[in-house]
Amino acid sequence: MDAKAIVESYNFIEPVLAALTLVVLFRARQVRTILPLSLLMAAVIFDNLAYHSLHLWAIREREHHSYLLAYNIYFYTHWICYALEAGITFLLIRRLYELALEPMAGLRYLGMVVFRWIAVASVLIAVFTSITPHVTALQFFVSAATGLERTQSVMVLCLLFFLTFAAQPLCFTYKNRIFGVGIGLGLMACTDLVGSAWFSQDPSFYSMYNVVKGMVAVTAMIIWTVYYILPEAKRGLVTLPVSSPLLRWNDIGIALGYPETHVVVASEGVPLFGASGVESTQIEQGHSSFSTAANVA
Repeated sequence: MDAKAIVESYNFIEPVLAALTLVVLFRARQVRTILPLSLLMAAVIFDNLAYHSLHLWAIREREHHSYLLAYNIYFYTHWICYALEAGITFLLIRRLYELALEPMAGLRYLGMVVFRWIAVASVLIAVFTSITPHVTALQFFVSAATGLERTQSVMVLCLLFFLTFAAQPLCFTYKNRIFGVGIGLGLMACTDLVGSAWFSQDPSFYSMYNVVKGMVAVTAMIIWTVYYILPEAKRGLVTLPVSSPLLRWNDIGIALGYPETHVVVASEGVPLFGASGVESTQIEQGHSSFSTAANVA
């Protein structure tokens, strides 16, 4: 089987597996819990459906200009979906960080602050590195989308590195779904980083890189489907030593992420020292009750 036939087969296999992943997420009631993964699968389905619809329309018309029009429409549709998938992957990385750090509110707050700044810096780098002399709008968009995809691939690998070394302190195992989603994203990120260098050497749609990329995408979706079909291992209680750096950073994050509690020292008409306002009120009510009882007697 040649590379063209393999790549064409992926155009049928990927949307089926993406739909299967969505069904499994729905049955496991995890669509809202891991919403970016659901959106990512929906984007994959839409991209492939657009390809098949335009391809069938061009074949039915059997005219040269129809093929050109279908190609131009799909070109823009594919690259828009490509950029959307990169953006959705950013949200998925953020969601995985949130789930991993859920027991530690302080670290989660610090992680989200750092993540937001890194995401903004990544977008700015992808945009400004795409601005070159005599660049067209189409070339700028493709270059920016590719740069955004490269930066999110690096962030995915950093996430996988974090999950690997933080699994034991944060009390989740390789059987947890957090790690399963991270493995699939890590495989896809590795191929995307290799492809960013490969694409400049062999930009053909039916290159060996696209064969490998499709195989990795199919493998990732199978991993996600299996992880969400099988029951998830229960997460243990997070217990850290008193001298743990994670505990210290968690305390710092709590101090920075939550407003301080304000204590009323003194109010108008209430002395700073002596009986408080509540005590004074209780004493006055007691005198009044005693006087009333004496008059009745």
